[in-house]
Amino acid sequence: MEKIKILLIEDEPNVQFMMKEMLEFLGCDVTPASLASEAVRYSEKNTYDYYFVDIVMPDMDGLEAVERMLLMDIPEKVVVISANLNTVNVEKARRLGIEKFVAKPVKMYDLKRIFKEKDDEKLHSDTENH
Repeated sequence: MEKIKILLIEDEPNVQFMMKEMLEFLGCDVTPASLASEAVRYSEKNTYDYYFVDIVMPDMDGLEAVERMLLMDIPEKVVVISANLNTVNVEKARRLGIEKFVAKPVKMYDLKRIFKEKDDEKLHSDTENH
């Protein structure tokens, strides 16, 4: 069965490592990006099932990267991850159509609840083999 493809846009090495490990444990194929500009380049060459995006990035705002990747047409695929989920950031994301948010520190159950029912089948079949 094909794995769920994730573009993980996170600049903090420890957070990126832990999220990548958790997502891979769930059976996902994870492409990490430490810079938002790097994520934009990846998205030009590949398509992902989900885009996990940190808001505060060193080179550009994570939501600006979402706009540059033209993900506003598929906001259901975007998940905002941030330690700073204040009203301003949430409203800015919602204006782009984004409705999925995960506060840091990210826990395994946070990641599991993100995936749609159709993706549960992919996850369960892969994690049973771990």
